[in-house]
Parts: sequence; structure tokens; C-alpha cells
Amino acid sequence: MERLRLLHPEGDLDYPKDSRPSTQQEADFWESEVGTNLLTDVFSVRNVGAYFRSASPLGAPDPDGWRGREHISHLFLNDDTEAQERIIKHLIVPYAKGEFLQSDLHEYAGGRLSAFFKKDLIKIRPINNPSRWRRCAAHLINAHVKLDACAYFTEKIPNFIQNAGSIDGAIVCDKLVSMIHDLAQDNEDPKIICQVDSISRTYFSRQTDNSAQTTLFWV
Repeated sequence: MERLRLLHPEGDLDYPKDSRPSTQQEADFWESEVGTNLLTDVFSVRNVGAYFRSASPLGAPDPDGWRGREHISHLFLNDDTEAQERIIKHLIVPYAKGEFLQSDLHEYAGGRLSAFFKKDLIKIRPINNPSRWRRCAAHLINAHVKLDACAYFTEKIPNFIQNAGSIDGAIVCDKLVSMIHDLAQDNEDPKIICQVDSISRTYFSRQTDNSAQTTLFWV
């Protein structure tokens, strides 16, 4: 456990929250007409079913040859919309609204942390096995905001560098980060690199392909 703690040092969780809405403001938003329509549009049976039919397996098949996504996708291949809407309401939407039962708060991150030995049987690798429901919520939210996010980053931030759609975009991004890091720094006005991991293609422009890459900007 101590070796795992060293790989995941605890940082300061007392970060500024002035720009975030209060709990009551969030509740009022979801109860409003805009919030209600947003949930209806983003987390529709059609969108959720399409996600599970196309999601990557993210794991080896079980002894019967099935993968995790296939167990769920079959739940959305029939006309039982009542059951499907209950699944969405109680298992997926809470990740968007942050509404969890007290007994479930220890699973708030939506994953189970495990550790595996590497081939040398000395080094260890921590892996977070995320919940399919959390991944679904994150994917649908990203899909809903990605065009607006793309417009914001590419139009409002002049030094935004997008690697999505390029050959070996992750490698190019790594070289750019190293190059910027090695530049001479002014201690009074240091350069700060902000990397955006766009696994869900959140910040891709309309012209790029669908390969998952990385973007960054620096100030």
C-alpha cells in the first residue's frame, strides 16, 4: 500500500470554488426547463443505446466469450423503454447531477482501484477500472458540448495547439511539451502548460478525423 501511495501523492484539495455554482444553484438548474430538456436530450434512450452498441470493450471477454458492454447493450435492444429509462435515471444520470445515496458515496469516482505486478514481479501498476455507467455519462456530456468547447479553445485562446487528427498526435504533443518545458523561464512570469486529454474527442475541430489524440495550450 505504501508503494501505491508513492505513485499517487495526495495534493491540496482546498481549491478555489468561487466560480462554481452552489449546490442549490445546481439543483435549481436541473429543475428548470432548460435543465430538464438537457437531460431529456442528452440522456435519451436512443443516445444511451447507441453508446453501448459502439463503445470499446475495455476488457477481455468472460468465459462465455461476452464482453462487458454486450451485457448492457442487449438491455437497449428491445422496446422496454420503461426499464431503459429507469436504468438511465438511477445508474447514469446521477454521475451528471452528482446525486448519490449516502451509502454509495465511496464509489463517487465511479471506479475500482486495483494494482497489478509488472513482468518483473517487482514494479506495480495501479489501474482504475471505471464504471460503464460513469463512462456513458461522460461520453454523452462530451458529445453534447464538444462543438462549443472546440469553438472556445480554438477561437478564444490564441496559443492553443491542437494535435487531433495528425499522425502520431500524442508523440507530437509530448515533444511540444518537452520543448516548451526546456525554454528559459521568467520566475516572475513563468510559462504554464495546460494539457487537455481529449479521449472522448471533446475538443476536436469539425475538420479533424475521429482518432483520439491530445491537445494543449500554454500561457
